[in-house]
Amino acid sequence: MKKILIIGANSKIALECSKIWASRNYELYLIGRNKKKLKINSRVLLKRGAKIAKYKCIDLLKIKKLRQEIEKNFTKIKNIDIAFICFGALFNQKQEMHDWNKINKNIYLNGIVTCQLIYLIFKIFCKKKIGSIVVITSVAGDVIKKSNFIYGLAKSMVSNFMLGLNYELKNNNIRLIDIKPGLIKTPMTVNFKKNFLWSKANSIAKIIAKKIEINNSEVIYFPFYWRYLIAILKVFPKKILKFL
Repeated sequence: MKKILIIGANSKIALECSKIWASRNYELYLIGRNKKKLKINSRVLLKRGAKIAKYKCIDLLKIKKLRQEIEKNFTKIKNIDIAFICFGALFNQKQEMHDWNKINKNIYLNGIVTCQLIYLIFKIFCKKKIGSIVVITSVAGDVIKKSNFIYGLAKSMVSNFMLGLNYELKNNNIRLIDIKPGLIKTPMTVNFKKNFLWSKANSIAKIIAKKIEINNSEVIYFPFYWRYLIAILKVFPKKILKFL
């Protein structure tokens, strides 16, 4: 039976993953911004079999309070096995371009806060010499496009930070896994036009739950073909990317 700390527990992907873990009778510790949703999701997870589904409501932008809560969780809850970080926000980039404060908020929420949390948990796991940090980033961080380059910049920061920490790992049982979804149907993308490239959140949840149990990969693309799509896009002339 595993113990999993889920940061951004109200997100669609996090909830779908949590349902799978609940069915395995895992202990789940939820952190999110909306208390009402956390309460509802906690009840759902308990009904689905979670041994524990405790929750704490925290504004994820208040990093000091969030850091204190995570440290408290690791002190109170012995032997947390997995820290699952799954939060972010898409901003209107056209509006952002006229306001540095909005750009800063985008980079802070989607990049800096996540890096701070990864580092904090990484140091805790290093002391224990065991633990997995699983983070949802995005393929948007691999190829910077005109339409969302600020969001892509923030996600690229997280992916590169995780890559750097992986270089620091020696012979221990700590894993940092970067999950890079392609186009996923979630409330965050509800206003986007959909096509055959879009996947459902419960599909990626199944892959995540499976991969973190059996796979030692540092980077996982979902669906798998995004790894090849990104490789192709990277060789495109920058003039073409301006129109994407």
